[in-house]
Amino acid sequence: NQPSSSFQPSNSQENVRRICNGLTPDERKFHIRKKIVEVSEPGALDNSFDSRSLALDYILLKTKICPNDNQIVQRYVVTVLYFSLGGPNWKRKTFFLSRKSECFWYGIFCNNNMEVTHIHLAQNNLEGIIPREISLLESLNELSVNNNNIYGKIPASIGMLSHLSFLHIEHNSVGGTIPESLYDINALNVIDISNNLFVGAISSRIQNLSQLVYFSIHNNLFTGKIPLEIQSLQSLKYIYAENNNLSEVPKELCNIISGPDSSLLDFVMDCISDVKCDCCTFCW
Repeated sequence: NQPSSSFQPSNSQENVRRICNGLTPDERKFHIRKKIVEVSEPGALDNSFDSRSLALDYILLKTKICPNDNQIVQRYVVTVLYFSLGGPNWKRKTFFLSRKSECFWYGIFCNNNMEVTHIHLAQNNLEGIIPREISLLESLNELSVNNNNIYGKIPASIGMLSHLSFLHIEHNSVGGTIPESLYDINALNVIDISNNLFVGAISSRIQNLSQLVYFSIHNNLFTGKIPLEIQSLQSLKYIYAENNNLSEVPKELCNIISGPDSSLLDFVMDCISDVKCDCCTFCW
């Protein structure tokens, strides 16, 4: 249950040792829990086996973090990621769940302000669903969790990661459609979601990704056409879209991307049998 708005310490104020600038241990736990409840999946903390509940228990019982610590939500998010993706079974997990800052945990990299900027956990036996709390890492620039056993969907809230430049989820079992919020991340340079189970069409909103250089969606279950709006992406150099259920590439698109002003270097499609693509650099 969520904590009440007023705190009633269970011990005598005179007999309880004080920590965190004058808080009793119970007061510290109360204020930390209250802060975590505000950013957690509703009801998740009520289930003792949920990754969020496990992460909260770790912070309350295994760390000396205080409620006013600037990194408390960040520590919580990285710990939720660990429990959500089978952390105890990872190949490499140095310093995870230790008292060291999460910036020193394996695969977690931070800037000078101790904000998580890069997550490199490729080929590390991750298994599970990417938690929506990852969207709370406001300074995240790279998420590389490729070549693992991740399933489920990309969190719909991923669009909150406005600084995300590199997204590597290739070689997993992630499915569903591409979340609409992904097309709001103007900083994206690389999207590699190949070798997964994605379905649906590529949205015309891809035109919002003005800094996109590399777009790899091959070996999925996408349908529809490569949207004509992709022509507006002047930085785009590589498109790998083979082994899907995509249909014909619009001639208008070919006229532009095969022209002298095009920056495109590779455009790969299934164009030998069912799909016609006059401007592809390679037909799969």
